[in-house]
Amino acid sequence: MRTSLLARAAILTLAVALEACFVDTRTTNDAAAAFAKARAEAAEVQGKPGRPGKLKALVFEPEKRELTEISVPMWLWRKVGKDVDFGDGAEMAEALRPDALDRAGRGLLLEVVEEDGGQVLVWLR
Repeated sequence: MRTSLLARAAILTLAVALEACFVDTRTTNDAAAAFAKARAEAAEVQGKPGRPGKLKALVFEPEKRELTEISVPMWLWRKVGKDVDFGDGAEMAEALRPDALDRAGRGLLLEVVEEDGGQVLVWLR
C-alpha cells in the first residue's frame, strides 16, 4: 500500500490535535536506527492476543529532515479515528479505521518507503 504526503500530513495533524497522544518530532539525517527499533517493537508484539492499546506511527520526511514519532491511545482512536479525513489516502483511511485495527491485532500494520526517502511505519501495540 502506498501513501501520499497528504495522508501522512493528515496523520500528523490528527496526532497534534489530540491532547492525549504523544508526538515527538526531531531533526535527523538518518532515520534508519529509529525505524529498526520501531520494527523490533512491532515484531515483539506481533500476533499476541488481546486488543491493541496504542496506535503508533513513525514518519520520516527527508526534505525537512524530520522524524516524527506518534502514539495515540486506542480508546481515543476508537472515538475519533472514524471521522478523520485522509484526503486522497482512501486506502489508508480504510486500513486505519478503528474496527479494522481491532481486527488486525497487534504488530506491524503498514510500512511505506518512498523514492525520495520518505518513510512511514504504523503498528499496533
